[in-house]
Amino acid sequence: MGISSCGETLASCFKAVKSGTVDFKGQERVYSWLIYFAWAGGLSGFFVGGILEDFTVTVYTILMCMAIAAILCFPSWPCFHRHPVEWTPHDPARLAALFTQHQTQEETPQKGAGKKRGKKSAEVQRKN
Repeated sequence: MGISSCGETLASCFKAVKSGTVDFKGQERVYSWLIYFAWAGGLSGFFVGGILEDFTVTVYTILMCMAIAAILCFPSWPCFHRHPVEWTPHDPARLAALFTQHQTQEETPQKGAGKKRGKKSAEVQRKN
C-alpha cells in the first residue's frame, strides 16, 4: 500500500513536470528562487575564490549554483502549480450579449462627459 501510493505520487509528479504548466504565484516563486540562487552563487563564489585566491574556483562555484537553480526552477514542479487559474467557459451567446451591450453603450451619448462649460469658462474663453 505504501509503495503503491509512492509510485502514484511519483507518476503524478512526472506528469506535472511534463505538462509544463505554472501558475502566476508559481512564476513569482520561481523568479524569487532564481534571484536568491544568483546572489548566493555570486557571493559564495566571490568569497571562496577570494579565500583560495583562484578565479577558476569562483567561476565553478557560480556555475554550480546556477546549475542547481536550473534543475530546481526550470521544470514545472507541482509546487509551482498550487493555485491554478480558473478561466471562464467559452459561451458564444454570452460573448455576443456583452458585445452588443458594449456597442449600445458606445452609441448612447453620456451626460456630463467632457468639459463643463459654465459662466466662468465662457468668460475665460472670451478674454483669450
